[in-house]
Amino acid sequence: MSKKIIFSLFIIFSINNAIFAAPKNNFVPGVSDLPVPINFTLKDDSSSVFFSDAGRIVEATFEGKGEYDDILNFYNKTLRALGWKIKGKLKYSREGEILRIHLNIRGENLEIEFSLRPEKK
Repeated sequence: MSKKIIFSLFIIFSINNAIFAAPKNNFVPGVSDLPVPINFTLKDDSSSVFFSDAGRIVEATFEGKGEYDDILNFYNKTLRALGWKIKGKLKYSREGEILRIHLNIRGENLEIEFSLRPEKK
């Protein structure tokens, strides 16, 4: 096997372990393949999911314990492996959608805000 195939299998295995180790509710509502780190929970009344002819619109905020740089690295690695293309710092695109992630330090906690929208044409 080539090094590229072995590396790809390693990435997929690593992501699967991270995803399956997480509780079943540790995904962004409305986006079944957008994982949330294990120590983070959805904030009350912070999510909304809409479907329209233009595409889906998803907003959600999670809160938990984590280091800013660790979360940044988690999403840069994980989302690329899931087919997202990096468009900027914590901005990704895939299949006509734009995903923006904002990290906010709130005292001892970190908030992760997700915003998914159809890509403007």
